[in-house]
Amino acid sequence: MTPVEEISAQEAMSHYGLDSLVAVEMRNWISREMDASVSILEFLANQSLEKLAEKIVARSKVVKFGKGFDEVKE
Repeated sequence: MTPVEEISAQEAMSHYGLDSLVAVEMRNWISREMDASVSILEFLANQSLEKLAEKIVARSKVVKFGKGFDEVKE
């Protein structure tokens, strides 16, 4: 329920009140939409959204990410 303009990539999910129930929902959504596996503990860890996003993209079977480019895998 946080407005997009108030979200910072340098903040951790916990900064926005993430709890274990929401972490489960987020994990399931990322698994379904990004075809990437992320543990609940990674959501609850005190890491920035930017670092979490990097992990998700690196594990995704949907996104191809490399040196200076990214694209959707076919």
